[in-house]
Amino acid sequence: MRDQVITTEDGFPLTATVFGAGAGPVVIINAATGVKRQYYRKFADWLASQGGIVVTYDYRGIGDSGGERTRQGLRACMRDWALGDAFAVLEWAAKAFPGQPITMVGHSFGGQCLGLLKNHDKISRVLLVGAQSGYMGNFPILGRGRMLLLWYLLVPVLTRVLGYFPARLFGLGEDLPGGVAREWGRWCRQPRYLMDDTGPGLPSYFDRLSAPILAYKIADDSYAPGKSVEQLLGWYSSAPVEMRTIRPEDYGVASIGHFGPFRETFRDSLWKELAFWALGGQRPAQRVVDSSLSRAWPVVPGQAGSL
Repeated sequence: MRDQVITTEDGFPLTATVFGAGAGPVVIINAATGVKRQYYRKFADWLASQGGIVVTYDYRGIGDSGGERTRQGLRACMRDWALGDAFAVLEWAAKAFPGQPITMVGHSFGGQCLGLLKNHDKISRVLLVGAQSGYMGNFPILGRGRMLLLWYLLVPVLTRVLGYFPARLFGLGEDLPGGVAREWGRWCRQPRYLMDDTGPGLPSYFDRLSAPILAYKIADDSYAPGKSVEQLLGWYSSAPVEMRTIRPEDYGVASIGHFGPFRETFRDSLWKELAFWALGGQRPAQRVVDSSLSRAWPVVPGQAGSL
C-alpha cells in the first residue's frame, strides 16, 4: 500500500492510495459524495489480496485532497469531481499500468460521474453499487420533505453564509465545497438530474460508454431507491447492463443500506461476488436479476484473482 499524488489537468493535487502490485486487473474506486477514500480501505486491501491493483482517491475538497481548504471557500463544483478528478485518476492508472484492464467501481456519485468521462474508452468493465440519479422525484413521497428543506433552504443559505456546506452537521459525509453542494442541489431538483445540465460545459458520454456494467441495487437503500437506479442505468444505453437486486435476508443480516456493501461484515459473502466481476471473471451466479433492465452480456474472458 502506498500513497500517490495525482495532479489533474487544471493543476489540483489529489491524494490517492494504491493497493497491491503486479499484472492483475486495475480497480479504481470512485467514492460516494463526501466520502473519504479511507472508507473503502479494508475492501480495497482485501481486493488487492485477491490479485488486483486497487486505487482509491479523495475528490478535491474531501479528505486529503484539500479537505482543510473547504472551510476556506475552496472553489469547486460537482462536475469538477468528474471532468477533473475521476478523469485524471483514470488517465494516471492507464499510464501507470499499461495494458492491464481497468474496472471502475462507482459508489453512488462515483457511478454517475463515469458517464462524463471523455476517456471512457480506457474502461474495461464497470461495477456500480448504489449508483443512482439523484432527482428528488425518484424518492418516496414521505422522504421528500427533508429534501425540499435541504435543497431549497439549507444548502443555498448555509453555503452563502459559510462559503461551504457543513454536511457533517447533518450526517451527510464530509463538509462540501459550496459550489459542489449548490450544483448537487440543482441537479437533484431537475427531473433528469445532471443530464439536464449537459452541453458545452458538461459533455455527456453516457451513451458512448460501451464497457459491460454490473449494477447492484440494494433493497433497503434509502439513498438510492429502485427508480433512481433505473434512471441512471437507462442513460448507459450502449453498455451491456445487468442490474441485480440484493436484500438483507439474502446475506443473513438485518440491513445493508447505502454504505453497507463496503463493510467487512460482507468479506466472505458479497465481497466475493463483487471481486469476481471486478477482477475479470464472468458474471457471478445470479441471486435476483431484474431482467427488464438486463441487456445481452458479451463473453468476457479472464479470471478473478485467487477466488
